[in-house]
Amino acid sequence: MDKYSVWSILLVLFVFLLFFASLGFVCTHWPCWTIRGTFGDSFGALNALFSGLAFAGLIVTLIMQKDELSMQREELDEAKQELRQQSIEFKKQNKTLNLQRFENTFFNMLNLQETITRNLHYDCPDGGDPFECDGRMVFNKFYTYKMLDFEENIRGIGLYLQRKGLHQYSRVPDIEVFDHYFRHLYRIFKFVNESPLIETEEERYDYACIVRSQLSEYELLMLFYNSLQEENVKFKTLIEKFAVFNNIRREKLASRDNVQLYDEGAFCHD
Repeated sequence: MDKYSVWSILLVLFVFLLFFASLGFVCTHWPCWTIRGTFGDSFGALNALFSGLAFAGLIVTLIMQKDELSMQREELDEAKQELRQQSIEFKKQNKTLNLQRFENTFFNMLNLQETITRNLHYDCPDGGDPFECDGRMVFNKFYTYKMLDFEENIRGIGLYLQRKGLHQYSRVPDIEVFDHYFRHLYRIFKFVNESPLIETEEERYDYACIVRSQLSEYELLMLFYNSLQEENVKFKTLIEKFAVFNNIRREKLASRDNVQLYDEGAFCHD
């Protein structure tokens, strides 16, 4: 019980006690009804005083109740503010948890991609200049060194596409050695683009940049032509969204004009 309620009760009790005390005083000193009547006529103002006190008590009680309601409203406002603050904190915690879940999957996928890259192996025994290579060197050898046409002495995918045309990419001997690599790389960008655990597009771009930073010079060049194939159009869309070719060596493309095969977004972020 708050202090206002206590004071209201005490005031009412005081008025009642004063009334009964006065009544006892009159009955004790004026035992005769006739005399009491005369006293009542003489002291009618006293009755008015009691009535006034009772009314004043009512007014005071109403004022106290008003103050009490005001305090309750303030407490309610404070409670609402506290709930809003708790809601904000909950959203922050939820965002942190979602980010942790996303990053756990994201970096696991990056680690797997690195493992796939390191495990790449190519052994080229045919022709007059056999070679064997592993890891990222496989991209380098395919793009610059591998003999693709003995009659025309064409080495490397870059020169091969320049002479034969881009539509010949899928006919490059042993190009399927990169299939697993490109499929999983696509899955990483797709995960970054579609994950509900990321709230803003800027955050998506930041994570896509982390993936992009892992790609070597010749990985980017091979990816450039791989994603132009009809079956890889979805990957091409993600490349253009996340500016994956921001750091590609354009002078090493089969032709500098090939950059026109992608939207500008593939090379720079708005």
